[in-house]
Amino acid sequence: MVKDGVNFVDRHVGERVGQLRKDCLVKGEELAQALGVEVADLEAFENGEARLGAATLYKISKFFGVKPGYFFDALPDPSSPSFIPVAHSSTSEESPSVEEWATLRIAFMKIREKEIRTHLIALAAAATAKID
Repeated sequence: MVKDGVNFVDRHVGERVGQLRKDCLVKGEELAQALGVEVADLEAFENGEARLGAATLYKISKFFGVKPGYFFDALPDPSSPSFIPVAHSSTSEESPSVEEWATLRIAFMKIREKEIRTHLIALAAAATAKID
């Protein structure tokens, strides 16, 4: 976690991480533990006060099941005359919405039987194999 040189990209990515975490009903402590960082460091990043390394951002994308590019969606273009360095939400008909990810993650976590979880993972893998 680096606190020097924070810019609008770092703030945008941090806000996207924080919003995704909240939308998925994940506590800061849970995500920080999964990443191996202190909660204060995660909060500093989400608040745009610090930068995250690429490896940590990659871990976050794997944790939530999103592509790393998700955190850069709707990044404002600094060359635009109307540029204001703030985060914007984005939607894509091709990608699952944050609400869909949150619903899926919560439902999956409630399944106690490992065999059922294993079958659901296999089903999802089979479905994506047909898409790819």
